[in-house]
Amino acid sequence: MRAAAALSAVLMFAFVIGIATAWARGLRIDCGCFGSGGELAAGQDPTYGVELARDTALLVLALLLARWPAGRFDVDGLLAARTPKESS
Repeated sequence: MRAAAALSAVLMFAFVIGIATAWARGLRIDCGCFGSGGELAAGQDPTYGVELARDTALLVLALLLARWPAGRFDVDGLLAARTPKESS
């Protein structure tokens, strides 16, 4: 769990940096990911605020999972047929 969360955090960080630098340089990169279609209309400037917010939220979630991976709904615990530790 921790390794996958840490790898996800690294990837999300790379996406945030990549999108932020593309936005700062004024690049038009709309690949069509997440259903936007891939084409910007003539004269339409790209806005990456939603993408940056989404990726930042995913980065935070990945960091939280890397720090505190076990819990009540821990899939690793179910797969290993163990019960998660209970808090006192």
